[in-house]
Amino acid sequence: MKNKKGVELAIRTIVIFTVAILVLIMLVFWLNSERGMFSGFLKNFRGTSNVDEVVDACNTFYTSNRVYSYCCDLKEVKAGGEEFELTCNQLRDKNFTSDRISKLGCEEVQCVK
Repeated sequence: MKNKKGVELAIRTIVIFTVAILVLIMLVFWLNSERGMFSGFLKNFRGTSNVDEVVDACNTFYTSNRVYSYCCDLKEVKAGGEEFELTCNQLRDKNFTSDRISKLGCEEVQCVK
């Protein structure tokens, strides 16, 4: 082996790169955790409402014709500082989601509680 310095440099670079990636991953987890120093900032940035996610889920149930999930499964909805447990059918009647959720017929569905 004539070029020992070149091999050592490559190994050292790989080790430094791996450690840097691990530190970056740990930093991302720490910043996203509830205990992190920036958790308040991140919470405000993300918002406290999950209406858009629930509306997307309800429309997915509609598109895939999952009638029971649409009509019977309760979804936890956070809006305006309040929390509700509603089905997609009930959520559709709320004024903040009125035209955003497609209507699926729930009249004939028997929900098991």
